[in-house]
Parts: sequence; structure tokens; C-alpha cells
Amino acid sequence: MLWGLLSALLISGVFILTLWGNSNNLNPRYLFIDEQITFYPVSKILNPSGLDEFLWLISDGSDYRYGRILWNSIAFAALLPAKLFGISGQIVATRELSVLLLLSSYLLLVTGFLKTPSVRFFALLTLIVLPYNSYYMSMPKPEPLMIFATSLFLYLNSRDYFLPGRPSWILLGIAFGAKISFIVPVAIIFTASILNSLDTNKITIRSRLIGCLYLLMGFLISNPYFLQPAFFFSYPILIIFIIFKIFKRSQALLVATTLLVLCMPFILENGTYEFIFKDLPNFSGINHALGEWSRGTFLKVNDGTGAAGQNFYSWFIYFCKTLYPPLSFLGFIFQVLLIIVFSLLLKALLKSQYSNPLVIFNSLSIFILGIALILVPMLTVKNRLWGMYFFPGLVFTCTAIIIIAEEYIEQVKSGQLIQSKKLLSTQLLLVIIFLVITLTYWVPEFINSFIYLGTRDPSNPKMPLLSWLIGV
Repeated sequence: MLWGLLSALLISGVFILTLWGNSNNLNPRYLFIDEQITFYPVSKILNPSGLDEFLWLISDGSDYRYGRILWNSIAFAALLPAKLFGISGQIVATRELSVLLLLSSYLLLVTGFLKTPSVRFFALLTLIVLPYNSYYMSMPKPEPLMIFATSLFLYLNSRDYFLPGRPSWILLGIAFGAKISFIVPVAIIFTASILNSLDTNKITIRSRLIGCLYLLMGFLISNPYFLQPAFFFSYPILIIFIIFKIFKRSQALLVATTLLVLCMPFILENGTYEFIFKDLPNFSGINHALGEWSRGTFLKVNDGTGAAGQNFYSWFIYFCKTLYPPLSFLGFIFQVLLIIVFSLLLKALLKSQYSNPLVIFNSLSIFILGIALILVPMLTVKNRLWGMYFFPGLVFTCTAIIIIAEEYIEQVKSGQLIQSKKLLSTQLLLVIIFLVITLTYWVPEFINSFIYLGTRDPSNPKMPLLSWLIGV
């Protein structure tokens, strides 16, 4: 009850602090440019000129850098506040939506994978004060939505090894559709699910195909402008499915071949090449959807005014600085110790006959997912260094380390595992450095960010934001 009460007080305190900080600077003229990206389109969604404009705004909107679900979820959250308090209500609701999504994500992760109340509290506190929490809790971005969808998926599948073929896979499709950088974690989770099922007879090809279908459904929810080509190409698939359901296989092949022959004149009218590569893509809408989406995501990774001079080394140095700006070397030592401790804990648990294989699977999968999210910007972004890109990876990496540490501590306390002196000394060093970093930078930075936001002068549009609030 004590730890539960402390967790409730922590969440309430964070919500009150963010609400106070986010309730300042409510004039649209003075919004930071990243906030204007969502403010004006959402205002149009809430006040459309007609039904046709409303449908176009929620399905397309001509902005493809993020999933359309970002604007739609903000519009849904801001609907009532905007009606009650006007523009101010919309702006505050937009900012606080990110707060609610992130706090909900942290609660899902700590309650879904941790058992000890005290560990849950300290894990919750750690996740809340991670670098750039203040950025994502004050600036509308797709990352909180992506983290929430992934955390909910992990919570729902925390006891079944990410079993495919379940509706919860829609959540991963939503996360991937919300932002392109999540393509690698989706592949990791899907691969982990398949690898785990190789030695069982539970998972069939059919369930994996259904899992892919659920991923597609989630992606379509995030990007509704893909609905037209999805519906167009689903008709022939549905017809073939019905044919093979009604007739025997030999008869079904005959019927399908007959239908194809009947359609050939339409295909050959302008030539097969013209039909497949020009007429069909234009008519189905795939040219517009896939073309605009790829141009707004993959092809714009390195758009901007900065010179493409960044590489893995410069990103790595910047990552060390992001963890602890006062002393980059301490940030380097911290991340090295994290990897060493995780590896030693994993090795010890794999050797123990009392280890829970599900805990090992979950922690290892989430750890790899987090590392992948940290590496994606390091390997792809060449013209800027923005620390906010590390945030999603830090959330899942820290969660994985705490999961495996709790399992190890429980086995040592119960006498099922003997504590290694080498591992104990490494753990103590990691804890000391963690406390230094957390108490001298992470916690003060989080609190100071919202004090700054709550007290800044909104009448001065040229007043620069703090570096950790814009990622530069």
C-alpha cells in the first residue's frame, strides 16, 4: 500500500506539474514551429467548412511525415476542451495528451513485467525522469503514441511470447504507422515471435499471416489514405477466397482461370506493362498513397539545411552527452556498465535452472527493441544531432534492464542463485553512477523544464526554448 500510494502521488505530482507548465503560452502566434505543425490542422478538423473537408483532413491532410493518427488522436482529445475553452483548451489538451500517453505507457510496462511494488515505484520514477521526457510531455509528437501502442501490446502479450494471430498485433501496426522509425522494432518483435514458435506446434502459417493482416489493419488506422488501395486489392483476394471455399480445388482453379481469361481483354487493351505499372496503380490509388508516404518518410530522413556530415561516431559521442551533459565521459561509463550488467545478469539467469524463461524472453526482446530504436537515428540521420531521437529507445532499454534485475534479485533472495562478487561490485558501481546522474541532472532537468515553461513570457516570440526542449 505504501509503494502504491507513493506511485499514485508521483503520477499526480507529474500531472499537476506538467499541467501548470503546459497552461502557459496559449497564443497560437507564439507557438514553437513543431507545435504549429499539429495546431492549425487540428483546428481545421475541429472546425471544418463541410463534411468533405473533414473527411479529407482525417484521412489525408497532405502531411505525410507522421501517421494521420497523430492529428486525429489530438483532435479527439481536444474536442471537448476546445468546445469549452476555445483555442486555449485545444492547446492544453494537445500537450497533456502526450503526458497521459507516456504516463499510461510507464504504468503498463511496470505493472505488466514487474512484481515487486518497490521495484515498480523506482522503475516508474526512472522512466519519468529519463532525458527528453519534458520535451515529449510539452510538444505534440508521434513518439508518445508510438510508445503507448507498443507498451499496450507488450502488456497484453507479456505472458504468451508475443503469440501471432491475435488482434493485439494491430497495436504494432499503429505504432509503425505513427512513425516510420518503428519499422525495425516491428521486425524484431515479429522475428522473436517466430523464433520462439519454431520448437512448438502451436503457431501455424495461417496464424502468422493473420498477424501480418492485423499489422496491416493497424497501419491503415494510422494512415487512412491507404484504405482506397487496400480495399481495391482486397476484392480479387476475397473473390479467390470465396471461390476456393465454395468449390473443390480442381473446380476452383478452373473457375479462377476462366475469370482471368475474361478479364484479359481489359488488361491487354493498352498493353500489359501499361496496365500493371500505370493504369492499375493510378486507378487503385496506390501511386498517391505509397508515393506520398515514401516521400514524406524514407526520402525525407535527411531533409533540412544542415550538412550531411554526421556519422555513427558523432552520434555516439552525442548520445554520451545526452545521458549526462555535465560530463560526457560519465554518460559513456554509464551506458557501458548498463550493457555489461545486463549481459552478466542474462548469463547468470540462463545458467540457473530456476529461471523463468518467459522473463528472460521478455527482457531480452525488449532490450533488443530498445537498442534498435537508439541505433536507428545513429545509422540513418546524417544532417543533425537531436537527442530526442534516443528517447523511445531509452524507455524500453531501461525497462528491460529493470525486468531482468528484479528476476535476478528475487532468485538471490530466495537462495536459488548465489550472488557473484564480480557482478555485485559492477552493480554497485552502476547504482552509484545512476544515482549521481539522476539526482544531479535527470530529476532537476525535468522539474526545471516545466518551471521554465510555466514562467516564460508568452509575449516574447523570439525567446528561445531551452536546448533540451527543442532537441538541438
